Amino acid sequence: CDWYHRAGNPLLIPEASGGSVAKANAFYAFGNGAIGFSPFAIDSWNGSEDLGKSYRVLEQLAPLIAAHEGAESMTGFLLDQENPSTVVELNDYQLNISLDDIFGSRSKQGYGLIIATGPDEFIGAGSGFRVSFSPRSAGAPHAGIGYVEEGSFTGGKWTSGRRLNGDENDQGKFWRFSPQGVEIEKVSIYRYE
Repeated sequence: CDWYHRAGNPLLIPEASGGSVAKANAFYAFGNGAIGFSPFAIDSWNGSEDLGKSYRVLEQLAPLIAAHEGAESMTGFLLDQENPSTVVELNDYQLNISLDDIFGSRSKQGYGLIIATGPDEFIGAGSGFRVSFSPRSAGAPHAGIGYVEEGSFTGGKWTSGRRLNGDENDQGKFWRFSPQGVEIEKVSIYRYE
């Protein structure tokens, strides 16, 4: 992103590393303001289905990404063994984003983007990460997960899928994205004493 960013201009990445890293880098790029992302030599790749899965998810999110462009209500991130976590502030929350880790099984790579869609609501997409929330404003000092839904966007409208609980949200402690796929999820947060 730094290579192609110019102050006052939208970010367009005309050439990016290809292969399996592109599937993660696309989320990072769009979550950090890119209006376009083009992996180099895509026509000669073997196994480009991973990028296709990412692009299908990003295509669903395109209207939402465009609506939040430059509003400081969206972030993209990449996680790996050397950089297993990051902290982001969106709305009145600190988001503690880390590699997914449950029952002694830890993701080796995580990537995604998160968009604050309301005061206590977020849409996220990606793979292999988890998020906990901490309040940043006056009021009740703790944040909990009200609900997590899998879903999709059709024609720009959210369509709810399964409600996730138990192991899927680590008993209400984390908003989790499994490393086995690329998902879109919605979370509602509440505050308590």
